[in-house]
Amino acid sequence: MISNALKNMVESAVCTEHADIKHIHGERYASAHEGYGVLMEELHEATVELRDLDSLVREQLMEDLHDNDLSGMICSLTDVELFARKLAYEAIQVAAVARKMADTLAEIREEAEGA
Repeated sequence: MISNALKNMVESAVCTEHADIKHIHGERYASAHEGYGVLMEELHEATVELRDLDSLVREQLMEDLHDNDLSGMICSLTDVELFARKLAYEAIQVAAVARKMADTLAEIREEAEGA
């Protein structure tokens, strides 16, 4: 179970990333298609990190475990932690991009309804 404190930290990180994205790349996407493209790019990056993490655990850590290589397991687990952190960073970016895309679509809808 994830603690409320951690949930709050993740939400804060998503808000910070969302603000940074808007500051660097503009308040909204030019179109739903652009937002979708950026979202897919970030999702791909998160998927790569997850795949690498899964591969590390399934292959290297399993090999170390099978060989009863405690030093190897420690090194592999250090890498697992690093890859898990990288996955978390990418997941935060996916959430922030999704939020920006939702904001963009809401603005587009409002403009269409106001016309």
